[in-house]
Amino acid sequence: FVISVNAKEVDSSLPETETLCVQGVIDCYFEYDGKIILVDYKTDVYETPSEVAIKYSKQLYYYEKALKAKYKTKNVQKFLYLMHKNDIIEV
Repeated sequence: FVISVNAKEVDSSLPETETLCVQGVIDCYFEYDGKIILVDYKTDVYETPSEVAIKYSKQLYYYEKALKAKYKTKNVQKFLYLMHKNDIIEV
């Protein structure tokens, strides 16, 4: 995906009058029961799942933003599948 975002949203030191292109590749998403389900796979080694969720929250925010724009919906559920310990967490 490629989306345009306000530069200040990415970095508060950038001017509000600028826009940036954010691009990425979503691992997996599908529609289920009227919702878009987003799943991102991570191979990080970690102590607690929450540390991985914090690390990738901005990335998932942009994935969610792209899906909401494409499918004209506000209903996106985000999950991380953490392969190190087979944890699945909602973000």
